[in-house]
Amino acid sequence: MAQKDETTEKINSLMAEYCNCRKSGNNKARMKRIWGEVYVLLSSANNSCGLKVKSKIRELLRKNQNFNHMYEESDILNDYLTECLFKYDTEKCDVFFPWFLTSLNWWISDNIYKKNTRIVTNSQGEKGRESRTESLGQNEDGSEKDADSLGTDTVISPDEQTEAKFNAEAKIAEMFSYIRFMEHSSGKAANPTRLFYSRCFVSDYLTSFCKEGLHQEITINQQEAFGTMSLDFLDFYMTAECRTLQKIAFTALKTYTVLELSQKEEELKLPLENSVYKKYLPEKLGHSVTDSAISQQKKTFYEKLGIDPKQKTWTLD
Repeated sequence: MAQKDETTEKINSLMAEYCNCRKSGNNKARMKRIWGEVYVLLSSANNSCGLKVKSKIRELLRKNQNFNHMYEESDILNDYLTECLFKYDTEKCDVFFPWFLTSLNWWISDNIYKKNTRIVTNSQGEKGRESRTESLGQNEDGSEKDADSLGTDTVISPDEQTEAKFNAEAKIAEMFSYIRFMEHSSGKAANPTRLFYSRCFVSDYLTSFCKEGLHQEITINQQEAFGTMSLDFLDFYMTAECRTLQKIAFTALKTYTVLELSQKEEELKLPLENSVYKKYLPEKLGHSVTDSAISQQKKTFYEKLGIDPKQKTWTLD
């Protein structure tokens, strides 16, 4: 019993310290060490907190047994803890571990169950969910339809729109978590170059997002958005400093002529072309970059998050 109290109190204390460091913006080295300490405690089978977490994850995976083969316990803990690092707030909940354990229920529901199912309506008009891998019927030639083959005249119900927007919010939160995870990586897992590129891609992606007006449709944590973007890159291609999503939406991008990319007196196209990155990156990285290097970094970033940068993120898969 003493070990349980000691471990819980240690985790709560560490996360309270982490929250204070995050809000102040100071001592990132200490934040990285705290992340490692908390992860070790929560993943250990030698203390009651670690055992509770493992038991909870296994229990929830059993409830989602159609998809549990797709996920490793360690990956779930890693992804969930990374997201909690910027969501946990001592002003809303002064003890971390009970909140962490309770919130794990909806996190797995959002990131496993809802992500792998879709809303369907049966012949009686009753709504339910089925796996996204289930058949959508047959084409005229007898082959199975898939989601990509559905025509543009497919009716999207209000429930499906709500679901799509919810998934878009989750995807953007995942993007923020991915950046935070790379920030806290050390040793062989650390990759400063990839982190630098990824921050640029977040700026590019969210600029497109705002230009389509989607920041008004979907809830985005603005502090996290600007904390994970490359603000320097954003300033490089925008005509004015933007520190709100609304400002990005109503501010013009620079022209190709201004950036000396071509003689076209028109705004840069979104998503940004490789030529924009090639103009910006060499001075920052200290060496020249090729189209293939930029394309590979883009591919890694977007595939990791399961995002098509050219598709409106709120539309259905």
